[in-house]
Amino acid sequence: LEVLAGQHFPVNGTLAGIVSISGSERAPEGHGSLNLTQATAWNESIKNLTIGFGGNGASIQTKVQLRMPAGTATADLTYAPKTGQYEAQVTSSGFKLEMLNSLQARNAGIAGTLTLTAKGQGTMQNPNLDATVNVADMAGRGQSIPEFHAQFGVANQHATIARSSR
Repeated sequence: LEVLAGQHFPVNGTLAGIVSISGSERAPEGHGSLNLTQATAWNESIKNLTIGFGGNGASIQTKVQLRMPAGTATADLTYAPKTGQYEAQVTSSGFKLEMLNSLQARNAGIAGTLTLTAKGQGTMQNPNLDATVNVADMAGRGQSIPEFHAQFGVANQHATIARSSR
């Protein structure tokens, strides 16, 4: 995969997959799945990463499922190359921040349980997105926040952010 992308990715593990693709760039057809197990990526442990996709000539549908010791996340994406339209949804719940090596490597001592929901649709030129992040029992650098909440929005090329904490 690195050769195809012309990039080096700090990822290792066991990769298995089946891919069948036909059609054109604007009318892709086919299906496939990739499964990465017993892996590390950017110094984070991954139990399982599964990517499934299918193209029907008009759109590409992709489903991603990630299982890490820190928590789980899922994503669903549909993209229509001819129109540039997309729909996306990402969810994660019960993600333990204290189990993320990338946060702990900075000696931040960050802990808490993260829940994320994000949903968007539109085009790359005019994206729309609504996302909510909640962190329960957030702690770091000697500070404690029982509940942190942030709301992000993008619509009509304008972004909004609101946050609250208790």
